[in-house]
Amino acid sequence: MTRWLSLIRPLILTFAIMITPVAAQNPTLAPDVLSKMLDLIARRGTDREVPADVANRLGLSAAGQVWPSRQAGLKDTSSGLLHGVYASRGREKDLLLTLTSASKDNVDVYRIRRDGTFVTTVSFDPATHQFIERDRAETQKGLDAELIYWSMVKPTE
Repeated sequence: MTRWLSLIRPLILTFAIMITPVAAQNPTLAPDVLSKMLDLIARRGTDREVPADVANRLGLSAAGQVWPSRQAGLKDTSSGLLHGVYASRGREKDLLLTLTSASKDNVDVYRIRRDGTFVTTVSFDPATHQFIERDRAETQKGLDAELIYWSMVKPTE
């Protein structure tokens, strides 16, 4: 039994490291920015369902189940990028930040805690629903940029 435990212990530790959220290195989600996002969702948001394939990959729902949310977005007129923020209509406290390319051929979705802690991400092509792999450094840069974007949004937008 002791030998079996010594063999399984590294596997458990490896799994724990893989699922532990990683904090953003620079930007965090300041309380005033979170408040601004939630206010935007409340004022201008629409009820949506995150498709099951995306919600499942982000760990938001059981296999085959959508994630009911309320979503609001802002378009960056200079770049054509669409920035979205989603909050659960249920009990889930995490947020989704989305960044849709101007050509709408790529969507990056970041699942974060309400303090800005990175949980997980997916990138996909909305037309084909093909998922795109991204490395951790690229993902972190994208999330940092999104948190900076949302920190600069004026409350009246």
